[in-house]
Amino acid sequence: DWSGMVIDTQTAGATGELKEAVREHWQRQPCGTRHLPTEDRRRFFAELEREQNEWEPYIADFARFARGAGKQVLEVGIGSGAQSALLSRFFPTVAVDNSARIIRAALPNLARFGPGARVVTADAFALPFRPSTFGVAVSQGLLEHFADEAIGRLVREQLRVCDSIV
Repeated sequence: DWSGMVIDTQTAGATGELKEAVREHWQRQPCGTRHLPTEDRRRFFAELEREQNEWEPYIADFARFARGAGKQVLEVGIGSGAQSALLSRFFPTVAVDNSARIIRAALPNLARFGPGARVVTADAFALPFRPSTFGVAVSQGLLEHFADEAIGRLVREQLRVCDSIV
C-alpha cells in the first residue's frame, strides 16, 4: 500500500510548503523502517543490514569508504540510523535530520550499533557547520523526495560543508 507515500510536488506549492510536506511524510514513517520489526532492535538492525546488502550491494564498493580514512562523514537525513551506524564503524560520523521524532527513533539504534555517531538537529538547506568541515556527505534516500531546484540547493549546501558527496 503506497497511500501516503507520494508527495505531489506540483501541488505542494512554494518551497516552504514542500519542505513541510516532506517533513510530515517522514514523521509518519522514518526511512528504512517501513517493513521491519521494531520491538527487537538486534533483529531490526540485522534485517535492515540484510535488506540493504540485498537491494544495494554496490554501495560499499561505489563509496570506496577506505579512501576516507581519517576524514569526518556527514549523513544528511538519518532515517533509522542504520547508515550512520555503519559509517561510524569506519569514520567519525555526524548525522543530521530536521525531525525530532526521526532522531528519537534512530538514537537507540545508534547507541547500540553506532555509538560513535553524533546526531544534530538541523535543516539540510542550512547546515550549521563551517565550510569544509567534513570529508564527505552521504544522503541516501533523501534527494529523490525533492524537486530538481531543491536538489540543487541541497547538493550545494552539502558541498559547502563537505569536500565531496556520495
